[in-house]
Amino acid sequence: MDAPAPSLVAAVLRARRALVRAVRTELAAAGFSDLPRTGALYLSHLEDGPRPLSEIVATTDAPKQMVSQVVDTLVTRGYARREPDALDRRRVSVSLTPRGLAAAEVARAAVAARVDALVAREGAARVRAALEVLAALGELSDAEVGATP
Repeated sequence: MDAPAPSLVAAVLRARRALVRAVRTELAAAGFSDLPRTGALYLSHLEDGPRPLSEIVATTDAPKQMVSQVVDTLVTRGYARREPDALDRRRVSVSLTPRGLAAAEVARAAVAARVDALVAREGAARVRAALEVLAALGELSDAEVGATP
């Protein structure tokens, strides 16, 4: 194939920026302008209930110190709370407060509106195919591309 890598990276980053901008705009309009820059991502990881901090670190693929700082900010601003883990009191779990749940709903609706608009413009089959291709890209192993880890 004719070297699509730079254009693929540019397209993914452009789509990410547009989506993040839309979510942040909707959050600000709904009164959540003090949410940290990456806060909406963390809210989405916590929507389904309390999560151990270690699980948040693993799913965000961010350094533990950075995750702790964002969680601290979410707690300080009333979006989340830390509590002893129900299964292991030595671990800390993070859950959303009612304010955090409300912000997560706004963020989810902003993403859904973008996806709905994309489906209306491009068709459900094309959007589904694009998601499948991006998921496959994310699942490629180093061995499949001949890279050394």
